[in-house]
Amino acid sequence: AWCGRIAEKYEEAAKTASPERAAELNETAAIVRKTPMNPPETFREALTAVSVCYQFLPDSIGLIDRYFLRFYRADIAAGRITRDEAGSLLQELFIIINMKTPFGSMHSDKGGQAHFALGGYDKDMNDIWNELSDLILESLMELPMPCPQLSLRWTKKTPTAVFRKVLDAERHDRYKRIAVISDETRVPAYINILKLPVELAVGYTTTGCNETAFPGGMDHSGLNCNIVLALTRLFTERRDELTHCGSFDDVFSLFSDSLAKVIDEIIDYQNKFNLMRAKDAEFLSSLFMHGCIESGVSAIRGGPDVISVNLTACGIVNLIDSLTIIDQVVFEEKRTDISTLCDLMNDNWGDGILREYVLRHGKFFGNNDPLSEGIAQRVTTLIYDILKDRKGVFGNHFLLGEMDGYWPHSTWFGERTGATPDGRLAGDPFVVGVGQNGGKDRKGLTPLLLSVAHMDPNRIMTASLVFNVNLDEAMINDDANFEKTVGMLETYLREGGVQFQLNYVSRETLIAANERPEDYSSLRVRVSGFSAYYTKLIPEIREDILHRTEVRG
Repeated sequence: AWCGRIAEKYEEAAKTASPERAAELNETAAIVRKTPMNPPETFREALTAVSVCYQFLPDSIGLIDRYFLRFYRADIAAGRITRDEAGSLLQELFIIINMKTPFGSMHSDKGGQAHFALGGYDKDMNDIWNELSDLILESLMELPMPCPQLSLRWTKKTPTAVFRKVLDAERHDRYKRIAVISDETRVPAYINILKLPVELAVGYTTTGCNETAFPGGMDHSGLNCNIVLALTRLFTERRDELTHCGSFDDVFSLFSDSLAKVIDEIIDYQNKFNLMRAKDAEFLSSLFMHGCIESGVSAIRGGPDVISVNLTACGIVNLIDSLTIIDQVVFEEKRTDISTLCDLMNDNWGDGILREYVLRHGKFFGNNDPLSEGIAQRVTTLIYDILKDRKGVFGNHFLLGEMDGYWPHSTWFGERTGATPDGRLAGDPFVVGVGQNGGKDRKGLTPLLLSVAHMDPNRIMTASLVFNVNLDEAMINDDANFEKTVGMLETYLREGGVQFQLNYVSRETLIAANERPEDYSSLRVRVSGFSAYYTKLIPEIREDILHRTEVRG
């Protein structure tokens, strides 16, 4: 009925239009009447069908280089459409998506308002990047607007020329709409941990700020959690047990017990969140999700065939660094003992002498150091062991992620968390994502990339994960340096990296933008799974971006 009313408007306008325009309006009316009731038969009909569905479920449009491909190829072969005409129709769809968020909304400039993916494996493990993928990328890059944004789903079969083309588009995109994710890490996790069949696992897309979504499924995420509590509680609530630890293995065993209890709390809150949301019914969106009509159960009450839940663990890098420093300064170097360290944490590092040493000489994550990488793998393996057999209130399994989204959860949790052994003072923000900041990644880009790629051998951290890479502009603008950067990032993915997104705005530029925002109103940055205008971001998020380490060429 809704489409019928729209078609009537087109037909009414056609009565007073020029003959050429009237023909176009009447054709559009016919397509709009057809698409809700019948399968599309042409490329334009397919795009119209998606546009109609998007009005009722304004989320990711998914893998459009797959499901539009047969219509595109058939129309090109039959001479019904040219490549340029198809590009224009794609741009119309993107403009409709961009218009969905009202201009006056505080989120209207953010790329996370719509997000889709290109490339990746099909069910036969073939990389599907094709001629339509190229056209979609080119068509989006021509449009001067912030969304939708896209992620390249990289595979080991993705040609280097394609990877380079995407990164070349990214470095010239003033709206910062492109990120990269890896099928090599995500697809096995979706099969082995979420227990999805291959055809669903390879059908995933990214949506919003980098959340994962599956075809016709429902994502029941929504909980950000403070995983650092598993360690800080040892300094206060379990201090006596901690001070009796004679080795780092003893400390880690105590920490393991604490982490299991914290994860129990996290899952309990996640379940309560979903049960509270289930008090609503959400009929309309449920019509577009597989299983809801068959089961007669709403999407937010567990009706879809596929349900995913991401637990967002704020502070995972601070946790890894803190455990590393305990091992280094207490057990390896014997610069202090556990009891004194507890006193320092509860006194916000006291006189700061040991803190200064830690900040200068700590074996922090991101430097390809065997100690920190070994502890990172122990922590993520522990999380995997705790979560692998757990289920949520709707029977779902869990994955772990690390990102902030539109709101600074890492700052909010940091404000309520005491000092930590990584040198962080009480109240300071946590590191956002799985990178590093504050200059702690001292050895350059390659060690940082390798550390992040190797941190999670079991792939439990394949949910809404963000890895921010801040590069010197010279590494991007200079073609020779750009080619080397492409090679390093491709190696990172081959070594096991899950995701990355690039910024190449100098610290000096960011400082100037804070001081004179009126002069930098067009400056866009990647934030945490999305892009936005820097000067419009809330202060806490601007501060995080400012303190990311800038890797210079």
